[in-house]
Amino acid sequence: MSEDRILRLENAMATLAELSADHENTMAKLTALSADHENTMATLVEISAQHKEISAQHNERLAALERSNQTLTDLMAGQAELVARQAELAVNQQRRIVSLDESFVTVVNLLQSHQDGMTELRAAQTNVDAKIAALADAQIRAEAIQERANERLQAALTQLAESQAHSDLKLDALIDIVRNGRNGHTENKSS
Repeated sequence: MSEDRILRLENAMATLAELSADHENTMAKLTALSADHENTMATLVEISAQHKEISAQHNERLAALERSNQTLTDLMAGQAELVARQAELAVNQQRRIVSLDESFVTVVNLLQSHQDGMTELRAAQTNVDAKIAALADAQIRAEAIQERANERLQAALTQLAESQAHSDLKLDALIDIVRNGRNGHTENKSS
């Protein structure tokens, strides 16, 4: 073998050694990239699981909000029905008061205080969207006012009935006196 050929073979061997070293470096980098890729995939799997958990929690919160919204809607519908009933009750009470005499001034004052309570209730109901928590308190106050007004009205009606019974007794006594007076007067003329 000639020297030229040996030199070429040595150069070729050196080039092969360099290529082999480059290949090994490339393989090491690929192995590192593969490990990084596996770590990244594991992280993505973990993040995906966390995302699913957060999404499930979010869905639970949304469902709870929807239930709360439905409850609030139901409460508002019930409140509207109560307002209509209370308004109807106020109208019926007004009709009863119109039919009473001036002697029912006390009853009219009671109704006025009842209507003031109803006005407070209506004012509270206009703020129902912003003050749902205050809705229960306003309802309780309105019921208490209604109960006190009904108690006062009942007491006044009882007092009126007693006064009417007393007036009837006095009227009966007066009628008896007038009759007795006529009967006595007619007997005197005939004698």
